[in-house]
Amino acid sequence: MSIVATRMLEIRKQSEAMYQHNFAAKEYGAMEFYLQQNSKPNSVASMALQQEYNTSMGKTIKVPVLERNTSATVGTSRSCTITNNETSSALVSLTDQTITDGFIMYPERYANNDITYQQHWNANFQDMLLRLWQKMDEKCVADLGTYKSAIINDHLNYTFASSTVSAGWNDRENIIGDMKVFQRSNNYRGHLNLIGNFGLISLANRINRYGVYNEKNLNYEFEDMSGYITGNISNGDNQFTTLYCVPDGQVAIISKLNREAAARAKAALHEWDWVTMPGFGNLKWGTHYYEAVGDFHVATGEDDMICSRAQYFGWELNFGFVHAYNPDTTTIPQPVIKAQLASGSNGRIEVDVMSMPS
Repeated sequence: MSIVATRMLEIRKQSEAMYQHNFAAKEYGAMEFYLQQNSKPNSVASMALQQEYNTSMGKTIKVPVLERNTSATVGTSRSCTITNNETSSALVSLTDQTITDGFIMYPERYANNDITYQQHWNANFQDMLLRLWQKMDEKCVADLGTYKSAIINDHLNYTFASSTVSAGWNDRENIIGDMKVFQRSNNYRGHLNLIGNFGLISLANRINRYGVYNEKNLNYEFEDMSGYITGNISNGDNQFTTLYCVPDGQVAIISKLNREAAARAKAALHEWDWVTMPGFGNLKWGTHYYEAVGDFHVATGEDDMICSRAQYFGWELNFGFVHAYNPDTTTIPQPVIKAQLASGSNGRIEVDVMSMPS
């Protein structure tokens, strides 16, 4: 005889903390920096520009700018004729970019599942956010790399090549403070922002440690500076950290809505709208929702769902980067400076032992 036929099935109990790390956000400091620049009092993207760009789908947006007269000369003698050393104007076009994502839900799928509809929707949404944050941060890092300065008027005793300041390990206590010098030599002042990888955290900890124990006080290195950490800036070979230094008011990121989202249109089973998304500040995302009926037994793995309904959720961001205008990047410094610090002996002092004269 046996009671195997009535043996208990596997026990299942919810414990969401078991997989919460799978959906944890990483470091997206480059994106955070760009978004925060939108709301600065001296933002390179004025509120008027942000508002007009938001509803500009199908239109060309150009920003009027003024240029200095670099060919003008100062007179050294009296004359009855006034020289016309006037400035010039120009129009700057913005380049549009788009990122999209979404997922499909099958409402009746959860009748025989331990996971609820809302649990799965939340997980799908969070998983999508992680992809979108990653993609936008990568684009912001790439934008910094594109607009880094090819000129530093005074790079002190550092090597400057390929638009990058290279510092040796022995410069680790000075390189952060000297970023201010580089910017001032290029005629940029004010609050500075450092966007770097995880080596920047370590470097900051090393410098701040001196102030705590009074061995050295190097906290001045970080006066009037803000730091942003991203995992999307990679180091070159034998480098400890790589970073960008940017003053306030030099970059921004603005968004526009597609026509249907702006109108919050509806058509049969389709609906368009717009929302702001977690982690994306005041950028406006277009949404698209619709339902469909069909054979979804393959998509769901449920053999009986051969005539079921599906819900389609989509998000779309149309955006553009805005930069401080530079009419000639080959002769005029850009506000973005890239730097890297070489690796060295970690906490070890190299000592050369010499024999004493007899």
